[in-house]
Amino acid sequence: MIYRLGEFCLDTGRAELSGPGGPVALEPKAYDLLVLLVERRERLVTREEAIDTVWGGRFISDAAVSTVLKSLRKALGDDGETQRIIRTLRGRGFRFVGEVSHPPSAAAGPRAEEGTAGRAGSRPRLAILPFRRFGESSGFDVVADALPADLIAGLSRLRWLQVLAQETTFRLRDAHPSPQSVAAGLGATYALSGAIEHAARRIAVSIELCDLRSGAVVWAERFHGSLDDIHQTRADIATAVLAALEIQIPLNEALRARSCPTEQLDAWGAYHLGLHHIFRFTEADNAIATGYFERATRLDPNFASAFAALSFTSYQSAAMRWAPDRALAVAQAQAHAERSLDLDPLDPFANLAEGRLFLLLNRPEDGRPWLERSVQLSPSYAKGYYSRGFAAMLAGRTGDCLADMDHAIELSPLDPMLCAMQACKAVALLAAGRPDEAVAWANRGARAPHAHIAMLMIAVAVCQRAGDLAGAVTWQAVLRARYPGATLQGFFTVLPFTDRGLRTLLGEALRQAGTPE
Repeated sequence: MIYRLGEFCLDTGRAELSGPGGPVALEPKAYDLLVLLVERRERLVTREEAIDTVWGGRFISDAAVSTVLKSLRKALGDDGETQRIIRTLRGRGFRFVGEVSHPPSAAAGPRAEEGTAGRAGSRPRLAILPFRRFGESSGFDVVADALPADLIAGLSRLRWLQVLAQETTFRLRDAHPSPQSVAAGLGATYALSGAIEHAARRIAVSIELCDLRSGAVVWAERFHGSLDDIHQTRADIATAVLAALEIQIPLNEALRARSCPTEQLDAWGAYHLGLHHIFRFTEADNAIATGYFERATRLDPNFASAFAALSFTSYQSAAMRWAPDRALAVAQAQAHAERSLDLDPLDPFANLAEGRLFLLLNRPEDGRPWLERSVQLSPSYAKGYYSRGFAAMLAGRTGDCLADMDHAIELSPLDPMLCAMQACKAVALLAAGRPDEAVAWANRGARAPHAHIAMLMIAVAVCQRAGDLAGAVTWQAVLRARYPGATLQGFFTVLPFTDRGLRTLLGEALRQAGTPE
């Protein structure tokens, strides 16, 4: 819908406010409040109604509401004194009193150029091209087609990425002037190309991911293997590439989205900007991520992964005690996970979100089927293996935890959740009677980027239990400096161990290191 607001134009289809000078920058909450007030301009909007609609019913202070309202008025050239566009009725609510009309073009229906903006169609499309062949003719030329076919099949499982069919991309083998330019003509936004060299029973594969919108190389790698076990070599290379792309494409999309004004973000851009914040594991970043994911679901109500991401942020709010109402945060995590599964039961992230719910309920084993399904759907899904291993750690299944953490770290050594993978491995090694290795991995987890309170407390406990008292003292000092309110109760809220032996072991170690109850 398009609204003319005096000299401004509000286009809800594009999620954009524009003025005489072009697009007007608005933070997500200010935009949401504007839409609410314009759409319900015939009556007063109460403060409670605004909080329920714009903030999802979460506890919000009067100051926070006032700040958003002030930024909205400023964007519209209004202020709290004149209130010529937005009027506040003290103690009751707000009302949009400015001029509102519909331009003639709006009555004729949506504009053609809106296309799929803000819907799932805005997702990038990947063309995986047949690989070029170099070197000796050894009868293994089929690998140049087989490996891209493996990648097409694997990446198609990710659900959040559109992958052009093999029948389409393989026709580009002899395209001129270049397969990449032809792939762009087919609507692809990324092209994955490669070259295979073989000599002396060895194979080398060079792979490059290119963003066709800018022409920039996003990622490149070179792999080596033996022709004597070509099937295993194929599988190893395909797994490594799939895991890398699952990190590299979202990172590149987040970088592109950061250059776009917030109010012009489509669902895909908002989603990936949210992912950029979600794995920083701070209360502020979690709130920012929530705002982006909420925007993505508004723009595309069928975006399953965005609902799964909302479940993730609600989970974090409950587990880290950031939410003033923990029960509400748990209920929101459940509602978003179930919505995600309803939209796409084959989305690995949706299944992961559903499986994680049971950790909040101290029933990690009950979520196991969904976590199993997440890695069955996408065998290269590092976060799926981590989550399954995390649940195994809480339940005391040490061997399963170690296997999943090793696999997750191998798949995604630069994963934003690497600190958690390393810390969980440390706990499992301690439980397995391998204290020296446990200390090494605990130190890695606590030093890794984005390490938060749980990683530091694990480092304290592991070092204390393993006899590295100097390490325990060091990490306890870091913990107190960063999180002066850290307690045992908080630790077991973030990490709800159901294995009593492991819970007792870690609890006693933290007490000995001086952690208060």
